[in-house]
Amino acid sequence: MIEVYLLERTTKGPPNLMISFCLFITPDLHLRGSLVHQLKLPEPWDPERYADIIKTFASVVRHLSNLKLFEIDGCESWLHLDDSLLPALSSLQNLKEVRITSRAKQYPNSYNMVQFLQENYSPVEFLNVSLSYDGDRRNPFQLFRNFSSTLQILDFNTATFSVVDVVYPRLKTFLLHLLTIDEIVIEPFLVSLPNLTSLSLGSILGSANGQDINELRRDNIHAQRARKWSQLDIICGEVMALYVLGLQCHVHHLMERGSPLRESSLWMWETVVEDTQPKAITLRVGFCNFDVDDVPLVVPPRARANVTHLQLNLDFNYAEVDIDEAMESTFVLLRSLPLVFLRLGLEWTDFDRQDEVDTDPVPIYINKIDANPEAFVHPQARRYGRSVR
Repeated sequence: MIEVYLLERTTKGPPNLMISFCLFITPDLHLRGSLVHQLKLPEPWDPERYADIIKTFASVVRHLSNLKLFEIDGCESWLHLDDSLLPALSSLQNLKEVRITSRAKQYPNSYNMVQFLQENYSPVEFLNVSLSYDGDRRNPFQLFRNFSSTLQILDFNTATFSVVDVVYPRLKTFLLHLLTIDEIVIEPFLVSLPNLTSLSLGSILGSANGQDINELRRDNIHAQRARKWSQLDIICGEVMALYVLGLQCHVHHLMERGSPLRESSLWMWETVVEDTQPKAITLRVGFCNFDVDDVPLVVPPRARANVTHLQLNLDFNYAEVDIDEAMESTFVLLRSLPLVFLRLGLEWTDFDRQDEVDTDPVPIYINKIDANPEAFVHPQARRYGRSVR
């Protein structure tokens, strides 16, 4: 098995790695081409350096009959060089893992990598596609339909969703990036991904375009009356996104991502936790905009009996709070939970002593509960905690 990573070490002169690769394969295209199982094309510093070899390279690609992994970074930089490269890539029929990254719309038809996705019929199991965002969004359930019977993990950005008559029975993990709130519509997921187990909702762009988040949530809850997942292993996202999604099933691991939890979004977080009844929670609380007395509410009473695993990061950066009060409120929460695993982290910058202490966040890793609250506190937290501003 041969892995080919065509990363040129110099930015001047001919692309020697690609030239050498073509010279090695060309004497016996069928035999040597079949030995290549992985091909990675990093974004070229100067695409024009490849102008004289790209046509030969495309003819070599057509003979990589056993290629399993294909990765291309800066796809438009490659595809504009010669029209023969795209059909050569589309002809590959045994791919299992595909990674495509579009850096910028520098050339005409920079979305022509979409044509590859629509014309390739490989049994792809893992697909990671990051297209340049210029306001043009695509429905992944329609776009990747050629891989619907085999795809297991999908990582995609710049998506929009509508119900399509395509089902991905083996797809278990879906990671999304760059969403707006009004694009969080659960029905297409339920129709096309009946066996989903893990869902990650990426960063939220802008607002809900004037739409009421409660109305969006009600629509998603209503859609789950006809069909819903029995449970999910992992759901990850920003608080507002999780709230709008309106999951009405059990979630094993609930993970908040993005900005720290604030007082203004606590009510949404409480609703999500009560709806999903997780066993494990990962959460970051920002005391810059959070009442220390409300820490116990990050796991509402109606959900506490289920929570046995907790990763809680306490962010004191720019927070005018008493760290002792915050920690005591935290221990009120911890004592109310039947925990078997805890990872507790403190983050802050000590501006009064920044020349003497490390200003990076100080993590705390605890694998068991101790009745003594001091056991949870990192030595630096005990020493400098009262100077937190």
